[in-house]
Amino acid sequence: MNELPLLMASFTAGALLGLAFFWGLWVTLNGIERAHRPALRMLGSLLLRFSLALAGFYLLAYYAGWQHLLTAAIGFTLSRLVIIRRMRSRHTKQASEA
Repeated sequence: MNELPLLMASFTAGALLGLAFFWGLWVTLNGIERAHRPALRMLGSLLLRFSLALAGFYLLAYYAGWQHLLTAAIGFTLSRLVIIRRMRSRHTKQASEA
């Protein structure tokens, strides 16, 4: 019973890592046409986002164990699904208004 709050914290950490990862991707893609060197911007963003996500998952695996790593991965994946659903609904709303 004492494990449940820790697993919830791991899930939240994974969801926050996912939000940071996909927010960084969104920011990168929105500014790509204004970039002087778009390939460098994409590569830099990719390295930064991967480093952040991998560091977070590594720390969870090292200090908390594989159960917490799995829970965080589920949170990461669910944050991706939520972001995709919100973007898709926003895109269809804009398309229907135009």
